[in-house]
Amino acid sequence: MNYKNSEIRSILNGLGYRSRINSNDPNFPISQDESDLTDQATQKAIKKFQVDYDLTVDGIVGSETNNKMQEEMNSIHQELNQLLGTSISQDQPFYGQLTINTVQQFQRNYTNPFDGLASLTVREQLYTIVKNNSTKTTQFNKTATPIA
Repeated sequence: MNYKNSEIRSILNGLGYRSRINSNDPNFPISQDESDLTDQATQKAIKKFQVDYDLTVDGIVGSETNNKMQEEMNSIHQELNQLLGTSISQDQPFYGQLTINTVQQFQRNYTNPFDGLASLTVREQLYTIVKNNSTKTTQFNKTATPIA
């Protein structure tokens, strides 16, 4: 899947790489901006994403960066679904209104503030909580005695 420029901006916005201050999107973090990804704020955001995910840092959303964005969105959706019982489709790895609403639900239950942005801190908290819940479930299942 190749993202449109507005989808790339939405992902960068939603993951906290672009701020509301640097965006002219009235529905931030959702972007409708299809212009080239060459403005300073977007270039900075792309490069920061590439650094954080140990990708080639060139400010270009080529296949490597595109695939990592898709992988990260799928991971976030899977963790939110597992923890909250939601059903964000894995075949639509976008940062849209459903993702925003579900991240806000997670934030209301586990963190503050609840702005719908899955910043690095929020993603780390989500991962840790899902991992800890999975470990507890596994431990419980290993020690549970079936009732005859």
